[in-house]
Amino acid sequence: MAKIESPRELFINNLGSTLTMENEILEMLEELQEEARDQELKQNLAHHHQETQQQIRNLERVFDALGEEPKGQSCPPIEGLEKDGKQSIKQVDDALVDHVILGGAA
Repeated sequence: MAKIESPRELFINNLGSTLTMENEILEMLEELQEEARDQELKQNLAHHHQETQQQIRNLERVFDALGEEPKGQSCPPIEGLEKDGKQSIKQVDDALVDHVILGGAA
């Protein structure tokens, strides 16, 4: 990876990391909606999904305004949370899945 040499490059890099994170969260929310049992929880996840889609559009507009292309970057913290959440869901009884989802959202 090239060394960041200016505040603009740092901003673009951080913006790209944020976009990657939001896209990964969007995928996680889709999976959690499928796993959730409680209808109210499903609705809350769907609402969060819509908000995340808007945040992604906002970030993409910032890239456009700056004349930059987003670069795909990994986001280890989100990847770790996703892995941990999936593992927890597999380990609990179906009746506790909503509790795992809520615990992960906290």
